[in-house]
Parts: sequence; structure tokens; C-alpha cells
Amino acid sequence: MPVISVQLPELERLLGSPPPRETLLAQLPLMGCDIDHVEGDELAVEFFPNRPDCYSVEGIARALRCYLGLGTPTVHFAVSAPTVSLKVHPSVVPLRPHIVCGIARNLHLDDPTITSLIGLQEKLDLTLGRQRAKVSIGLHDLRSLSPPFEYKAVGRDFSFAPLSALGPEGPTHEQEIATILREHPKGVAYAHLLPKRGPVPIILDSQRRVLSMPPIINGTHSAVTARTTDLFLDITGTDGTAVAAALNVMMTMLLERGGVLEAVTIVRPDGSLVAPDLRPRAAVVAVDQACALLGVPLDAAKVAQCLARMGHEAKPAADGRTVQVATPAYRVDFLHAVDWLEEVAIGYGFDRFGGSLPTAQTFGRPLPLRLVDSRARIGALGMGFTEMVGFTLSNDLEQYGTSGLPPPNPTRISNPTSDEQTLLRTSLLPGLLGQLRLNRQNDLPQRIFEVGDVIIDHRNVRALGLVWIASKVGWSDIKGVGQRLLQDLGVDAQMIARERAGFIVGRVGILLTADHREVGVLGEIHPAMLEAFGLAAPTVALELRLEGTVEPEGVGALPSAA
Repeated sequence: MPVISVQLPELERLLGSPPPRETLLAQLPLMGCDIDHVEGDELAVEFFPNRPDCYSVEGIARALRCYLGLGTPTVHFAVSAPTVSLKVHPSVVPLRPHIVCGIARNLHLDDPTITSLIGLQEKLDLTLGRQRAKVSIGLHDLRSLSPPFEYKAVGRDFSFAPLSALGPEGPTHEQEIATILREHPKGVAYAHLLPKRGPVPIILDSQRRVLSMPPIINGTHSAVTARTTDLFLDITGTDGTAVAAALNVMMTMLLERGGVLEAVTIVRPDGSLVAPDLRPRAAVVAVDQACALLGVPLDAAKVAQCLARMGHEAKPAADGRTVQVATPAYRVDFLHAVDWLEEVAIGYGFDRFGGSLPTAQTFGRPLPLRLVDSRARIGALGMGFTEMVGFTLSNDLEQYGTSGLPPPNPTRISNPTSDEQTLLRTSLLPGLLGQLRLNRQNDLPQRIFEVGDVIIDHRNVRALGLVWIASKVGWSDIKGVGQRLLQDLGVDAQMIARERAGFIVGRVGILLTADHREVGVLGEIHPAMLEAFGLAAPTVALELRLEGTVEPEGVGALPSAA
């Protein structure tokens, strides 16, 4: 969760009539945040990602005014008609299609305001914007620019002066876009968000001066300083809903600082729109549904009071069965009717719900499969193996390339985030061998095991895998381990010699149950497989399917089953 640092005197000034500081700090967590620390006048709080409107001191003060009864909800915001326009060129639509803009005039940007403004921008870029991939925000001194503006794509040989890494007062000079992406700190950090080749997005004014190259860096010409009075915001991204939400949060934050809001006309290839749209969102809350879900008796007036405490404009219907709600545009976290019921709960006060004993007395007990896990762990630990936990996500090279194991129709990830996580593992052994590779600098012998899920035929199957590397270890050692494990787990299975990819021929066996089901494999790892994993000592391994093989009976005396 993002941590927001605010100065308590500034927060108290924005509240207008603040309560005692002790009361303020006691009420904050009940509103839906955690206090990270308080050091002198500095307060650091963590808000859930669903409350981007509280990522600044202005947003926290606005929420607290209603929650503490220091003010009434404001859901209607004055926005002047647009006098500035921005044209979206068709060339930029395939690159970063969505853009909205807004203007805040008559601002007085002192140091606390600039710090809060930049902090909110960065936190929205990080959270709502998914590190600028989904949304990125640009702030500009409007008086240094000449509207109308244009959003288009340009070649990488286009030059402009980017904002210095040291801020508005830092040195800067014109550079080609290719150089900025390669050498500027922001270019290095965010170049991956643009195509590796071809044109890039740019925002220009009527004099061909660069406002921004989203989502990378702003131009130095329109840098915001303490002398800025009129602010122009551009918000671009790949998700139209998220882009509009970020603009609403930013614009209403500037309104808290006394700004006069003005809309901007966005002329797109498919039509025009005016932004921001700060009209409230209408909803209806059913009183009986709120009572049933929260477990407390409430009437329509009380539900409306709870919602007003959370910043909504709420009015009970004449029949007393529903409440008409107007939710302010900066609250971008509502997806379902239950979200408004959660607001009722927070407004009612989580500290007032109390507690009650269950109406039926029951006793919990472990799931049968967890008892099996305990038996397998105890057996492996008793023979000197150390437990590890590996990743369920894997890839073809790790599972089948280096290991030589045959691909058994694995479950693949349709949109993997990296080449290392393209499928779900079908064996524990490659991950265990990879762990030995990471521990090559440690002394031998090394014995490790894992109890975890493998995915066979697109379903989770619990399994035990273990590996043992030593200067002298072989078939007889792993056979002894296998026999001991089968005995401890109560599995009636035979070891049958059979070739298996990844193991040395003649030193490998499979485990067959009495009904001729293959439930495991054990043996000496083939030298070619050891070389692929960078291992230089003999290694033996065992993998046993636990689910459907090991019965959980007889574990009642184990501490884990108590």
C-alpha cells in the first residue's frame, strides 16, 4: 500500500477546525487506513489502493472533514467552459490512445502545495497507473505555453529539451528522442513502455514547443515552479476509465487548494469530448440489504447519515426503503452495489459492531490432505532433508529442456509477464535441482525436499520431491530413502526398474501401487542433466505423488493434527 507523508500542522490547517491531535490520530484508522508512524509533526499513513483520492494531504483532509462532522459532503464541482483545445492525431492512437486534460487557474503554489502535488502525481503514476504503463500524468505551467495543443506521433530523431533529472532548475539542452530514451534517467526507466522502434507520442503547443513525451518525461519549457499560477494537466494512458479517474482525483485536489477549474476540449479522430467530467455518480442503496449484510438494525435516515460521513450526498426515499446517493467524481473505487454498503459500514464505525459468540459450537481440524503433507514432511525431515518452497510458475526450458523430462501437456499461461513464467510446473525435481545450482558454493552433502502442488492434466496434485547431492551417493542410497518413506507413509508400492528421461539407465525405478498405478520415480540423475544444471557431484532424486496415494489415517498423535 502507498505510504503518504503529511505534516500534521498542514493537515490541521486544511481541516479548519481540527479536533485534538490524539482524537485525530485515533479516528484515522477507523476511516480505512493504517498509521505507519508519527514523528513530531510528520504523519505517515497507508491507504488501500482503492482510495487514490486520499493519496495527498488535501484528499485526507477532505475525507476527514466529513468523517469527523467538520463539514458537509461536496459532490458538485464548478468547472468553467473550455477555452483551450487539444487535437489527437490518428498517428498516436496505436501507441497510447487515451488522453484527457484539465486546467486549474489562480493557484498559489507554495512549497507544501508543490510537494503534495508532485507526491500525488507520483503515487497515481505508481498505483492507478501501474508504474506509468496504464496512466501517466504531466503537469505544465500554462502561461508559458500557447494553445491549442496537439497530441501526435513523431520520429525518434525529433529533438526537444527534456526536464532535467535535477528538476526545473537543473541543466538541460535539446536532445534527440532516441538519445533521451537511451541516456536520460527517466528514459532508461520507462523506455520499455514504448515500442522498441518507430514513432513515439508527443504533446506540442501551437509554437511547436514540447509539453511532454508521455509516458517518459516532460519538456523543460513548461516546467512547474513556485511562480506558476495556471496549471495544465495532461493524462495519457492505455485505459480510458483509469485516465479519466486520475484526472478527476488531480483536479479536485487542486480545487482544495483554491484553484478555479476549467475544462479542455479533446478533439479525437472519432469525435470530441470535454474533460474533466466531475458530475457525481448516482446510486441507490437498499436499507434492508444493508441491514442484512452488516448485521445491525438501520433505518434509511441512519444509512444516509453513514454515507454522508463518507463524503456522499445521501437522501432517504419517501418510503424509507432506499437511499438515493450521489457519489463525488473523485471516488473512483466503486464497481458494485456492495461497495456502497461497505461505505455504510465504515461510516457506521467498525468500532461499534462489537462481537458475539458463534451460535453453534464447532471444532476445527486439518484437511485430510494437510495431514498427508505433515506425514511427508516429518518423514523427510527425519532423514536429514531440509524443506524449501519453490515457485509453481515455471517454463519449458526448466521443466523439460534441461531436465530431459517429456512434456505431459502442461497448463500454459496465456499472457505471461516473462519468459521464465510461461507454464505451471508438472514436476518438483527441476525446481529442486535449480535450488542446488544456487547453492553450489556451499559444502556437500546437501539434501533438500519440497511438498507442493504440481499441475497434471490441468488440476493440482500434491507431491513430495527430494534431491540429495554428495561426493558419494548412488542408487542404493536413494533406494533406502524411498523404502523408508514408503514405510513411514504407509504406502504399499513396489520399485520396478524402468527407464526414465533425466535418470541414468539401470539406476532408476518407478513406484507402482498394488493396482498398478505409477505414483513416483527415484534414481540417479543423468550426468547430462547435472551438467545442464551446473552440478558437478553425483545426485539422486525421488518424486512421489501424495494425493490419492497416502492415506491421512493414523496421524492423530502428530502435533500438527492436535
